[in-house]
Amino acid sequence: MIRILTAAAFAFALAAPAFAQTNAPDPAMSQARSDMKASCHADIQTYCGSAERGPAKHQCMVENRAKFSQSCKDAMAKMHAERQAAKAPQAPANPG
Repeated sequence: MIRILTAAAFAFALAAPAFAQTNAPDPAMSQARSDMKASCHADIQTYCGSAERGPAKHQCMVENRAKFSQSCKDAMAKMHAERQAAKAPQAPANPG
């Protein structure tokens, strides 16, 4: 289950530029993505630095997630939570 959540979080991070073109940026999501990049950079370089960008790097990250630092895991969890919050249905505006 954690691997699926991690894969989803990284897939969203990689696809974020495409979403940014069609949706207004969510400040919380932008912050979570920035935090994840900062927290995970060293781990990604250590365990997946030789993997090509794209699907190969993503697969490497999924396979090596257990080796990543706790701060990276925490940042990934935060980004996943922000993504889920953004997907949640919003209450309709009060019409009156």
